[in-house]
Amino acid sequence: KKINSNLILTIAGKGPELTNVKEKYKYEEDIKFKGYVEGKEKVKLLEEADIYLFPSEYEGMPISILEAMYFGLPVITTRVGAIKDFFIDHKMGYSCYTNNFVDIQYNNLSSLILDTNLRKKMSDFNKNFAKDNYSASKVISKLDSTYTRIVNENKV
Repeated sequence: KKINSNLILTIAGKGPELTNVKEKYKYEEDIKFKGYVEGKEKVKLLEEADIYLFPSEYEGMPISILEAMYFGLPVITTRVGAIKDFFIDHKMGYSCYTNNFVDIQYNNLSSLILDTNLRKKMSDFNKNFAKDNYSASKVISKLDSTYTRIVNENKV
């Protein structure tokens, strides 16, 4: 809010700290709690967003990051689970290994808020990356190719 007074933080999803966070910020008008979202409501939130924050401490392969990238959102995240296997720092957004997420990512978030050209560059990269690598047709084609190769290698 110090950088841009028009900011709105939308928190979607649920987790063990949600009740505590809601209580702590219950009087903040610019923090919206949506809870678990899916379908058209999720699409609407992703279309309205400018930046996607994902400060998870534990993950496998978070589909929500891929969805955010598909919608062209720069991502600020932690390098946990499979994120560290595909995430390209400074192209897709920013990531860090620590649970000290806020302190480390404050400057990165600030630069994305202030620099529309940087956001656009990351947005374009993420849209293309998600479509080229994680669209349903691409994933099915890769799976088919992998299974075909495995079957052919194991024929007697």
